Amino acid sequence: MRKAGTMDIPGPRSPLSVLLPVIGKGADQKPYSGTVFFDGRYIGHELRIVCPTDSQLKDLTKGSIDAVAWSRMIGTFQLRVALEVGDSYAIGRALARVYPPERLKRSSGKYTIEKMARISLSEQFAEEMKRCRPVLWLDAKTNELNSGILCRDPKSAIFVRAAIGDLRACPYCSEIFRPDRPDQIYCTIPHRENFRKQRFRAKAKAKSGG
Repeated sequence: MRKAGTMDIPGPRSPLSVLLPVIGKGADQKPYSGTVFFDGRYIGHELRIVCPTDSQLKDLTKGSIDAVAWSRMIGTFQLRVALEVGDSYAIGRALARVYPPERLKRSSGKYTIEKMARISLSEQFAEEMKRCRPVLWLDAKTNELNSGILCRDPKSAIFVRAAIGDLRACPYCSEIFRPDRPDQIYCTIPHRENFRKQRFRAKAKAKSGG
């Protein structure tokens, strides 16, 4: 167990550190818990926080929401990357996870698929991150101030990580992963190739009218 006042951040690619308050039994439950001092309304008060690893954050989030909400969240993460790379096939697949079929049908006459995707993405991230706020936290051990984002629950924290590009959802298997490079879209090379095959077959089927 680390001493109170120390932090162990798992090294996100972004310069921002994602801070998450202790959940459940508190600091004695998790070895990565610590005590820091926050500026703002917490000034002068200790606030116990958690900086979970990627897998811990994923497990905490999955355990706190239902299967429908989890699927929609994965679709939202996939949608962001699909829009960035301009993959129309991936956009359509991800959008189907985010919107119920009846809403997709109603909206299809008003907007293009890409427009619907961008509206959905803005809507989802804004809703999930509305209770997060940027903070400066003081590491009691090093006495250094660090930029961070205070998140109230695991789901909002994982959305922040996805918003800053630190976590993604693989288009093929839907697994949440941390990219090793800014241009990494798939969790593994085999999944990249499998998704390319899916895309090729889908386009061939559309052309043949099958």
